[in-house]
Amino acid sequence: MKTLFNPIKGLFGKKSDESPEADQDESSACVSECGNDPPEMDDTALAKQHYSILNAVNDVIEKLEKLEGAKENITEDRYQSLFDQYNNVLTKKSPILQEITEEIDRRITGYVDQKKEAAYRFSQLKKGSAQEEKLLKDGLISKEDYIAKIKSIRPKEKSCAENYKVLKKKIEFLKEVKENRYIPEPESDGNGGFDGVDSDGEKKSGTLPERRAQAPKDETLYGKEVVFPFPSGVTLDVKISDIAIPVTSHFVGADPQEYIQISPPSPYNTIKGKLTTGNLLAFQTIFKGRRYRFSSEIIEHLTKPIRAVILSYPDKLEVKDLRSSDRVSCRIPATIFYKGKAKEGIMVDISPVGCGVDVHYEPQEKNYIVRGNERIKLECSFPGDSEHYPMNGVVKNVKKKQLYLTYGIQLVDLTEDVQNVIARYISLAKT
Repeated sequence: MKTLFNPIKGLFGKKSDESPEADQDESSACVSECGNDPPEMDDTALAKQHYSILNAVNDVIEKLEKLEGAKENITEDRYQSLFDQYNNVLTKKSPILQEITEEIDRRITGYVDQKKEAAYRFSQLKKGSAQEEKLLKDGLISKEDYIAKIKSIRPKEKSCAENYKVLKKKIEFLKEVKENRYIPEPESDGNGGFDGVDSDGEKKSGTLPERRAQAPKDETLYGKEVVFPFPSGVTLDVKISDIAIPVTSHFVGADPQEYIQISPPSPYNTIKGKLTTGNLLAFQTIFKGRRYRFSSEIIEHLTKPIRAVILSYPDKLEVKDLRSSDRVSCRIPATIFYKGKAKEGIMVDISPVGCGVDVHYEPQEKNYIVRGNERIKLECSFPGDSEHYPMNGVVKNVKKKQLYLTYGIQLVDLTEDVQNVIARYISLAKT
């Protein structure tokens, strides 16, 4: 535990030895007076550490609750063995969590003191400016003296004001961490790499939000620009003229600018009569948070030695980034898991980053009502897909009318498969 906090303890209030005080000009002196020269402190790293250990502790507590519920169905020795195992983890991690929380409190207290000092110093500087202005107005100093004095005060005022804002943000951030409302940015950038590094290992410029803002939300590729980024096996939704039922296929491969190959669309017996040379098919697929659409004419429908469909290489590919907050209404049965209890509900809306779930509780289930900022697990199957998809979430808001509740849930730590199925469902629902 001591090793864990060696980089943390003793940092607050530590003075830098890199720049001697004798070399500070008036502006830098103001910065120091306003508390704008704190040591290098990684609040974000501390926040991530708190988030990780808190989740580990909550996970063990949840397992202990489940174990208690299963006590009657297992032997006493097995129960005691598992209890000791979980309790040992809890015994080790709880003090670490407590120490991190205390460090957060220390930092908040320190930042509050610095913010007060910055505010006080700023008010003193403003009084100084007002004093010089009055002296000028009363004819006690020249205009040149006034300008020279004000020029020395203004940078200090600006520095203190900026420092006040920075400290305020630090305090708000750490309070969010302490109240368990902080969720770290995922390290993966959603494009097969990690934040700050592309798939080739090259450093990317700008922060993750900046790069997302710069990335095109919609683009259309033409001619030689048309390249399929998705691998063999990805599911394609197919639209065929006069066919109203859902039709799917799988991308097999392509010879760029020549042809593409897909598996026979399903249900095959229903639509095989439409697989004639020259017939135009429209395709859509979701891959890594993006929707791809293109149209292609059938060159040949093979039935021997294997079934396959060969199509012309498209000269146009529409790409839309779906990693946004697009939200669609829905009525999807969903199960919420909280405190070891499974509770059935209805998902009433969904987006790539969150969902709303309606739940009705019985009077005896009041202890299982989820409060704001608590983590839960949920599971659902999307229309036309029998697979059950597990998701992690944080309840961000609760609308309550007696025992009828609607949870606003932020989805976190989603696997790529779940991200893709959500994006695909939203895309189909909006067409």
